Amino acid sequence: TNETIQGAHTKRTIGVRSILVVRTVTPFGQPQASTSKLAGSIFGLGPDPFSNSMAAQYERCSFGQLMFVPATGHNAIEDGVMEIQLSTPTTGKTIQSLVDLIKREVEDILGGTSDGLFTRQFDHVVYCLPFGSIHDKHGHNWVAQATINGAISVINSAYCDSLTVLQHEIGHNLGFFHSSEGSNQYGDDTGVMGGSLIQKNGPIQCFNGAKNWIAG
Repeated sequence: TNETIQGAHTKRTIGVRSILVVRTVTPFGQPQASTSKLAGSIFGLGPDPFSNSMAAQYERCSFGQLMFVPATGHNAIEDGVMEIQLSTPTTGKTIQSLVDLIKREVEDILGGTSDGLFTRQFDHVVYCLPFGSIHDKHGHNWVAQATINGAISVINSAYCDSLTVLQHEIGHNLGFFHSSEGSNQYGDDTGVMGGSLIQKNGPIQCFNGAKNWIAG
């Protein structure tokens, strides 16, 4: 297994971290998962709680050392999720151009600059986009992307409530690269940062041995 060790990640992999989930709706489409499904799949909250929520799985994988909690602080946020309306269609737009538009809408609603929004109010922001946006390598057929050691994850419509996709992208935010095997960057399927099935409520996976060692 090839692992890239990049500094100490323990400040991100221990403690309590907040997540704001932004569900984006346009007149031309919306993500498959409702706000209640997102709250259920990510935090285990609301009328549709998943038995294996992302937050619960991270708590299990870290033996209680890392907990994700829903963002609070504004009446537009319910169970960690807020919904925004865009008048712009997503079809044909790049992921980044859409995120920039959504960011401005979120800032208008919540107040504050982007620096204040992302580095002081919330540890992570997950954007759930309707189908139609364009990835620079995969066209329309992309699943998700996230910043390494950052705050942002962006997930495409049908995958916003997938346990393994959510775990994987937040894993990038925590500082983890893909778990590779040989020339296949997703080749190590013993942990969630490698190749895994994309399902709503599973499979139940943690991280491989190397990443557990990095996390402390």
